Amino acid sequence: MGFDPARLDDVILGCTNQAGEDNRNVARMAVLLAGFPVEVPGQTVNRLCGSGLQAVMTAAQAIKAGEGDAFIAGGVESMTRAPYVMAKRATAWDRRPPEVVDTTVGWRMVNPRMPKEWTISLGATAELIASRYKISREEQDQFAFESQRRPPRPSHCAFSTKRSCRLR
Repeated sequence: MGFDPARLDDVILGCTNQAGEDNRNVARMAVLLAGFPVEVPGQTVNRLCGSGLQAVMTAAQAIKAGEGDAFIAGGVESMTRAPYVMAKRATAWDRRPPEVVDTTVGWRMVNPRMPKEWTISLGATAELIASRYKISREEQDQFAFESQRRPPRPSHCAFSTKRSCRLR
């Protein structure tokens, strides 16, 4: 069974590091590079590590609200390709070299008004929580293993796998 991409109501992709070849709207770029009709829209959402899940939830909510019935949704990221960026100086004609920031993980250019403990990466947060609540690495691994072992429960959302099909 085929699917005509012109039927798509939207392409929604989650992406945190919208830079480099990911550009500013990777969903729209994906639509165009896939050869879909230019009338097919694309939007990119950023909810950091939850971006892909947010994209899928947004598409599901749109289906449930009757705003469309054909969406592509998911997440896309290449942290390996995350660029280094140069921060702009606060004053004009500053001759000092600009600060270079790695955009791969964690907070980049932090607002100085943010408390330091609010701006740590998710990995550092996980380590902090494990230490605070005395969760061992073995317990974490067992929890992860068990969550993958359990069979998925049926969902009561607005779509089903019966409606999924291959594009082109």
